[in-house]
Amino acid sequence: MKNVRTYLPIISIFGLALLIRIGYNLTVARHYIPEFDAELYNNLAKHLVTDHCFCYAPNGHVTNRAPLWPFIMSVIYFITGPKNFYARLFFSFLGSATCVLVYLFAKDMFGKRIALITGAIASIYPGLFIYDGWLYSESLYTFLMVAFTYSLYRLQRIAQWQWAPSDNIFLVILLHWLQRTTWRRWMILSGVLLGLASLARPNGPFLIVLLFAWGGNLSSKFAQK
Repeated sequence: MKNVRTYLPIISIFGLALLIRIGYNLTVARHYIPEFDAELYNNLAKHLVTDHCFCYAPNGHVTNRAPLWPFIMSVIYFITGPKNFYARLFFSFLGSATCVLVYLFAKDMFGKRIALITGAIASIYPGLFIYDGWLYSESLYTFLMVAFTYSLYRLQRIAQWQWAPSDNIFLVILLHWLQRTTWRRWMILSGVLLGLASLARPNGPFLIVLLFAWGGNLSSKFAQK
């Protein structure tokens, strides 16, 4: 029962966000036709399935587009057929996961009550769910950017942990091992997220600037102690 109460806010935020996004895709975006960059991504995904090339036309390879979203779409199309609704359904789940990350971020910083309000606002905010009804890469990049930022925050929190002194040497060693293990996991995850963001949009590598800014800020805090 305690575990259900722990995860109930997360389930509620995810469920509300998913309901909004699926409802939007079934109503307003029901007859959606990809245009502009969305059409290009859609064509790349289709050619990956039919011609096994990253191209707009057979034997015409493309190098000026970030590949992650077309490759994800091609996997979806390989399973479901070239119907963009299923790609937008994938975005509905991904966008809902973004809202959960917003909730977790706010919970760690401001507490559960503020986090619930923040997560609910993120769930119904048109600036987020409208992109889950289109085939642009914004939804994917937003998820990766929020997840990457949250991973840096968790790394900083772990670095600031202060273990209470103990006469039990085994307890001290265990706590130190747990801290190092958790640090490595978040560090690896942040690196993976940064790499995926770089493959999602051409401006993805600019997140490295954020990484260096975070590292500099963290170093200055430790230097002051």
